[in-house]
Amino acid sequence: MTAPATIDAAGPGHLDACVRVLADAFGVGPLAEWLVPDDVRRPAVYRGYWRIDAEHALRPGSTAVVDVARADGGAVVGAAFWYPVAGGGTPDLTGQAYDRMLAAVVGDDDLLDRWQRLDLLIDRALPKLAEDWAYLGFLAVAPTHQRRGVGTALLAARHRDLDRSGTPAFLIASSPDSARLYARHGYRRHADPVELPEATTMYPMLRPPGPPPG
Repeated sequence: MTAPATIDAAGPGHLDACVRVLADAFGVGPLAEWLVPDDVRRPAVYRGYWRIDAEHALRPGSTAVVDVARADGGAVVGAAFWYPVAGGGTPDLTGQAYDRMLAAVVGDDDLLDRWQRLDLLIDRALPKLAEDWAYLGFLAVAPTHQRRGVGTALLAARHRDLDRSGTPAFLIASSPDSARLYARHGYRRHADPVELPEATTMYPMLRPPGPPPG
């Protein structure tokens, strides 16, 4: 059986490909429709938003670990953004100019309130763990390559390192479907669901490290 994708470490040269995959993967569904109700406007807003996050993670000196999945032809079809967190700390997700950049991308006070509300809910859901941990901030697979094992390959690549170092992983699943997917990879509900009644329910999930790889 051939591998669904080749997993590589990402660098600054992968920025545009990561933005495309993130915007395409997350730009559909109830949460996206609530954040940007205008179907025509949504793609541009999502590309701008994900560029903010991806540029911060891929900048020189960043502590984030970004993996990309390549299809047989070499095109990037998936990306996973991991953020190492020291015990008692919080992940380095955005830069100091984030609020200003987000406002420029969204460009509408009502919509900006929605994005800020989502950010606040996510911040409140982050755990306070005494030990070091890894935060899977974003995992995205291009719509054309979903349900082909790409997400599983991205998870497996990083889980091997986390298990070797005995590091737990945390994420916030953005829907019941994604929560079920992550449960198959060892993640368990960690706290009460995060309710966003107009859009979705999100699920904080923690994966304890497994046995170190042989």
